[in-house]
Amino acid sequence: MKLCLKSLPISVSLIMFWFGFIATAQAEPVTFAFTNPVQLGTPGTILTFSGTFTNPGAQNFQITGAEVLPDNLMTLITSSFQFVSAPPLVPATGGITLPIFTLTIAPNAPPGSYLFTIQFSGRNPGGPLESSNIAAFTVNVVPVPEPTALLLLGTGLAGIIVKIRRHYIK
Repeated sequence: MKLCLKSLPISVSLIMFWFGFIATAQAEPVTFAFTNPVQLGTPGTILTFSGTFTNPGAQNFQITGAEVLPDNLMTLITSSFQFVSAPPLVPATGGITLPIFTLTIAPNAPPGSYLFTIQFSGRNPGGPLESSNIAAFTVNVVPVPEPTALLLLGTGLAGIIVKIRRHYIK
């Protein structure tokens, strides 16, 4: 069998083009990143989390759902969790930044730092269901100061002010 060296570069070029075409035919998944992943609040506070969806693909990507974990902890510390608006359409080869969801810290939420993850799912028009990367967010619940502590602080400040005024009046 005789190998023709003249047609070898064309064959290699065709193979590289074919494999390059196959590799670029599959779109990369949409990615998500929080703009404010750590938030602080007292019981009863409403927190709004915003983020950016980035779509490297050649088609628009419709977000269709989300999963927040651990869900049992979410129900422990929140009294409401809702998406701010309809699921966004992420433009092709672009991105979109917007408020994603709000949550209200439950009145009986114990103080502490709570770590959650969220993963979005969606699809290109007519395409299969795909998932975004997993993004983490933290809710820090701080206790509400007790009224007696505030009264004690106020009394102490008033005493200091009276002492200073008496010193300067003499």
